[in-house]
Amino acid sequence: MIDAIIFDLFGTLIHLPRDTNPYLQLCRAIGDSSRLRESLVVDAPTLADFCDHLGVSHPPNLPDIQRDLDANIDRAETFPESLAALQTLRERGLRVALISNLASPYKRAVVRLDLESYFDTILYSCDIGIAKPDPDIYRDALTKLNATAESTLMVGDSQRSDVDGPMAVGIRGFLIDRSGQSSGDSVLRALTDVTSYLGS
Repeated sequence: MIDAIIFDLFGTLIHLPRDTNPYLQLCRAIGDSSRLRESLVVDAPTLADFCDHLGVSHPPNLPDIQRDLDANIDRAETFPESLAALQTLRERGLRVALISNLASPYKRAVVRLDLESYFDTILYSCDIGIAKPDPDIYRDALTKLNATAESTLMVGDSQRSDVDGPMAVGIRGFLIDRSGQSSGDSVLRALTDVTSYLGS
């Protein structure tokens, strides 16, 4: 019996019609693309804050990159079936969590799209300092949901982070692939398909 479900965020529930990759722009501007992943595990509300965390000078084009970041956040939108799927799960009494590898400014998109009320708990990598597929992030979600791994599913668009990662701690993971390029028992074409695995 499934009584809890965990969702990824970008590429799963919401998307960017056009992504200008501001953090990649910034890392290229400072000449060190190896620091890119750090953006996911620090609480840095602005790109200037992130530069300060990295201990680097602010590049001359930082205001332009920040404008690109703000525009990214403003253009984020839900997939057509996202809200209906979340509402159905809530109505069925399931506990619902969100786990996202996220640079902290992008949390504003969740607030703007009024998604917070659909979740019993939200775990952002930038808030807790660890990112998928670290097993502790899934275990933390189970604790907050008061759920067992066996009674929990996860859905996301990354095989590594949303299928293999949760499966390593006993959570069955599903890959959402709207393009139809992937196949298998753990592939969903739409978020609403997850209801087929919930049981009675």
